[in-house]
Amino acid sequence: MKIRLLGWLAGLSALAAAVSPGCSQPKPECTVGSATVHPFAARFILVDGEADTACGNLTVATIGMQMYNADAGGVPDRNQKLVALQTLKFGRWTRGGATVEENPDLKPYAVGTFTSIEPDDNNICTVPTLSPAEVVVLPGSGGEGGAGDGGAGGAGDGGAGDGGAGGAGDGGAGGAGDGGAGGAGDGGAGGAGDGGAGGAGDGGAGGAGDGGAGGGVEPLEPGSRKFEWSNLRVFVTAANLGNQFEADLAYSEAGCTARYKVLGLWPQVDCSGEDGPDNTICQDPHSGISPDLKVMCVPNPEADPDPELGDPLNVCVLDSDTIPAFK
Repeated sequence: MKIRLLGWLAGLSALAAAVSPGCSQPKPECTVGSATVHPFAARFILVDGEADTACGNLTVATIGMQMYNADAGGVPDRNQKLVALQTLKFGRWTRGGATVEENPDLKPYAVGTFTSIEPDDNNICTVPTLSPAEVVVLPGSGGEGGAGDGGAGGAGDGGAGDGGAGGAGDGGAGGAGDGGAGGAGDGGAGGAGDGGAGGAGDGGAGGAGDGGAGGGVEPLEPGSRKFEWSNLRVFVTAANLGNQFEADLAYSEAGCTARYKVLGLWPQVDCSGEDGPDNTICQDPHSGISPDLKVMCVPNPEADPDPELGDPLNVCVLDSDTIPAFK
């Protein structure tokens, strides 16, 4: 994935503040690990449900998250912070990887509001409730990847049209600015422009190219898939700027609903070794993962078999049932 200059500058600013002599460090504002750089790797812990059902078999997923400010009449509201999140799978499906119902009342991403601008005394930023994320797959849909020439409909310049949350692409969430819900980036929940909802650019949200979606991948079962997130808690300090989260999730599919505890680690790191998962990669100080965190390497069952998509077969996740997951 691309590592943008902005992400590096943010890290350098935090480092400079930490080593500056003779002055106290201000408390950071609530934020999340930005999907303009990398998505999160999330681990799902089944709390209520049957693991052998369509709704109860989630274990690991790629999730894009983005913080942005609310729109206050065309300018960003600095006193209200929102967060959007979307799974890679929903992002690909809505970008052309599946035939989904076009319903303006259904959104493939969830959005919620932080209860405060700054973390609490435990360095936690909380989003109690989020809007549901739901996609309805129509009969005859292909798999989630393996598209032919042209892929699954690469978005044009600017992403979605006026007021929309953006056509998702293939990876994490879109790069948010300071405003509304904007055009989504690679797979995620939407990159806002300043104050606005993201105007459409050249080409709009993109259409599937030659070969269409699926590319030989087993067809998807038609029906609704819904993520209902709640109690999102993000750990935020100057040294750990939104790089871990936990949340409650009710996931519904094929007429059943299962409940999970979800733990997220940023950035997502591929820990595939020659013989499968390699924990030493997660411990590497050059991996991008904070060396303070307790992590482990696990298989990624949602990795697309198409090598051109570059999905990691194994990813580093938090080795804990709660945050902060320090060693």
